[in-house]
Amino acid sequence: PNFRNNGLSFMMADKTGGIGVFSPTKNYSYSPKEGDSVIVQGRVGQFQGTAQMDNLDTIIFIAGNRALITPVVVGYKT
Repeated sequence: PNFRNNGLSFMMADKTGGIGVFSPTKNYSYSPKEGDSVIVQGRVGQFQGTAQMDNLDTIIFIAGNRALITPVVVGYKT
């Protein structure tokens, strides 16, 4: 889902990891949904110590309703 009223803010992930996607004002006529496959073009930047795509110039919708990645529980030993 989009986490902003204006613009875009969502996470995208594949089997290698994930990255945030952010646009402060434009939504590119796209409303993200779980299972979407997209191509995003822009600049890789950082926000609060994590990588994100910002200064977007393109979002291309490829397909929807794709299978979601199975979550993996990550723990640590104390």
